[in-house]
Amino acid sequence: MKDRPARPGAFAPYSFKEFLRSFWVSPRTHPDFAWNFAGRFLVFTGASCVTSYQVYFLMDRLGYSDDDVSGKVFAGTLAMVAAIVLGSLLGGQLSDRSGRRKPYVLGSSLVMAVSLGMIASAQSFGTYVAALVVFGFGEGLYLSVDMALAAAVLPNPEESAKDMGVLNIGNALPQSLVPMIAPAFLAIGGGGNYGALFLFGAVCAVLGAFAVQFIRSVK
Repeated sequence: MKDRPARPGAFAPYSFKEFLRSFWVSPRTHPDFAWNFAGRFLVFTGASCVTSYQVYFLMDRLGYSDDDVSGKVFAGTLAMVAAIVLGSLLGGQLSDRSGRRKPYVLGSSLVMAVSLGMIASAQSFGTYVAALVVFGFGEGLYLSVDMALAAAVLPNPEESAKDMGVLNIGNALPQSLVPMIAPAFLAIGGGGNYGALFLFGAVCAVLGAFAVQFIRSVK
């Protein structure tokens, strides 16, 4: 369709400052949205500890070589993805039937925290894969239900796409921040302390689980 250009002066000048301001959602005015953003940010901080460092964990902790680690990552990822699909289908159906969101977000976040604790203590590839299955199930459950919860706490129906983009920052930003934070935990005790890193991720997931419980407009 042909788009007619706006007449000169129809819109105010659009500066970079205005661009940044458009992403701001006041936590005081929209506390439920803010709590959902905080919960999502914390949960995905925990998840990023796994996705960003599984290769190094397999090589440093479990002793796999450069040639072997890609196959191990593939096998672990395959098991995790299968669990994600199962968790998302089951979580979405149960949440819709009950009409409740927060208990499932709480439970799924805690499941992810437990899986991070399992990875922190894993000394064999079998234990590691089992932990990834638990992690994937929790993540699938979380993704399916938290998305529905997020849609229910959007501040402005006319700006839903923008606000969903803001929420997406909550799960994208940790992927950049975790590699900046992780070295401090890995260095504990002389280096290679993956246990400390994954336990940090577990704590973040637990905090994210409870952050969502402060949302009042959704059950």
